[in-house]
This record gives sequence, structure tokens and C-alpha cells, in this order.
Amino acid sequence: MKILLITKERLTYNEAAPSRILNLKKVLSEFHDIYIVAQRGGDVKEQGTFLVPKITDNIVLNQAFKMLLLLYSASISIFKKIDVYIARQYYLVPFIYPISRLFGFKIYYDMHCFRYKELLVENKKIKSTLNKPIEILCHRLADKLLIISEGIYSDLSEKLKSKAIMLPNGVNLEDFNNPFSTEEVLKKYKVPKDKPIILFLGNWMEWVDVETFLESSRYVKNSTFLVIGKGYEKSSFKEMKEKYPNAIFTGKINHFEALNLLQHSDICILPYKKADVVKHLSIRKTFEYLAAGKPIIMSDSNIHEKKFLEEGINILLYEAVNPVDLSNKIKTLLSNPSMMKKMSVNNKIISKKFSWKEVILIAI
Repeated sequence: MKILLITKERLTYNEAAPSRILNLKKVLSEFHDIYIVAQRGGDVKEQGTFLVPKITDNIVLNQAFKMLLLLYSASISIFKKIDVYIARQYYLVPFIYPISRLFGFKIYYDMHCFRYKELLVENKKIKSTLNKPIEILCHRLADKLLIISEGIYSDLSEKLKSKAIMLPNGVNLEDFNNPFSTEEVLKKYKVPKDKPIILFLGNWMEWVDVETFLESSRYVKNSTFLVIGKGYEKSSFKEMKEKYPNAIFTGKINHFEALNLLQHSDICILPYKKADVVKHLSIRKTFEYLAAGKPIIMSDSNIHEKKFLEEGINILLYEAVNPVDLSNKIKTLLSNPSMMKKMSVNNKIISKKFSWKEVILIAI
């Protein structure tokens, strides 16, 4: 079978979306011929990849880029005689649909969210209203929906559920099998070696409660609160550092350094608000926390992880948007090394269920 994967992103393991594409290709290539269409400029080179140029970011040129993405993918689908066209961007599906019917290939939509619902949380009501009918049309026209979370699946209509395939994100366990952490990365980001490290890894959108994470740092003495990733907040890292002296902000860094810092951490946090979109999220960072064998503290929001991680075994729960409760849970773990060790062992073991190869083979 010939499969074409399409993404608007540059190919890199530093971001969740393109790393999913790369891992799908890596596993599926054992059974099928896989091609990729992506944006030019990534740091990963793959055979069978076709790169689309993007000049700069503005409204007009962004639309031109989307058109190029569509034209490239349509041309490759025809000339390579593709059997399955997998689109990560919903707006490609209605346009490629008539071509797919003419040339006899199937369309799979790699469904990672209800974007119009996320836009409402981001307070972009007009854009949400405009996006919604296009997304709904995409869901209807796609031959199959690849679903990354049970939360998304639960919100589908019965008709859409009948063509849904559960394909969550996985984790590259080989990244954690051999210890690779060095103290150089601590020096680079000025992280003290002599204090416990409380870590949050990931980009913080409106539904990620980094503020509660940072506020909890006021109540936990002699610890470093490390935030890896970029956020939507307009405050500069310098301003936030002045407000939260126990916190360190790395900004967006490469994936290898992020995992290196993760290896040095003592406790990992999943700080989500009680927003409906939380149940739709990919749980890539959770799998990385597990694979690193880290104790986890997570909010009691509507998060999918609560279905397979047990309190006191893998995680501790805290009341969402309550920094005092979060700080108390951090203190509970720091004062109980045996509990931390037990969680670490349990999480390392359970992570083996979520390797990329495992989750993809179950899906197919």
C-alpha cells in the first residue's frame, strides 16, 4: 500500500505534530511505501519527502502556502498512485475530496482536536464560527478519522464513531533506555544542582494552568520550578522571573535538551484547567514523563490520563487552579522518598505500553 502523510509543519522531533508524522512513517514503512509532504526547512531529512517552500508569515502568503501544500499533495497522490492520503490539516480534506473520488484513493483525517472549540477557549469567537462548518465538512467527507484521544472519540456522533480509528501519540522509549543526561545542560540554563527540580514540559496554551504551577512555587522552599516551552502569556520571562524567583524559564528549546532536563527533574507536573478541550489533548508529555520514570502530580481536570494512571501508584492529584493544594502535594512527595521511588518504578514499567510501535500496531 502507498500512503501519503501531509503536514504544514517543518519536519522535526522538536514539535509534537511533525514528530507524530515522522514516527508514523518510521513504523508504517515496515509494511507500506510511505511519502511525506511538509514545509521546507526542518532539521530531519527523510527519503520520500516532498518539501513545500514557505516565504514568510502573513495572511496572503499563508493562504498561498496552503494552496501549494494542496497542489503538491494532489500531484503526488496522482503520479505516485497513492492508496491513502492522511491529512493533519482539516482544511485540505474538502479540497482533495473530489480528486480522491476521481483517482480512487482514500482520505484519512488525522484528528488531533476540535479546532473550533479550542478557538472559543482562546476567545476567538469569529474565527471559531468560520472554522466550524469547514471542520464538520472535513469530518463528514473523510473516509476514516484517526483519533488521538478517547476524549475526542467520546464527542463524535455515532455515525463518525463508526469510521474512527484510535491512534494516540506514543513515545520513543529508546530515548530513555540509555542515560544521556549531563550537567552541561544544567549550567546552560542556570539550573541549580543542589535543589529538587519541579518540572513542567510543553507549550502552555490557554487551557494549561502554568500560573497555578508558578504560584505554588511561593509555598515550596528550596526547590527549582523549571518551565520548558513557550507560552501565550505576553509577560516576558524576565518579568515572570522577577515575580517568581524560584522559577526558571528556558523558552522553546530542542527536544534533546528538553529530555536531558527532564532526566534531571525530581517531580513532573501536569497543570491543566477545568476546560472541556483538555479531554481532547494529545498526551505526549505524559508518556515522556512516564518513560523517564518520574513521579507525576496532575490536576483533577477532565484529563484522559486519569483512566490509566492510579493515584498513589503513578500520580498524585491536586485541585485544579489551587496553588496551595499543588504545593502540598509537592511537599508530600519530596518528604517521602519511598513513595517517589515506587512511582518512578511503576511509571517506567507502564510506559512500555505506549511505545510508538505498540500504539500503531494496535491501531492497524
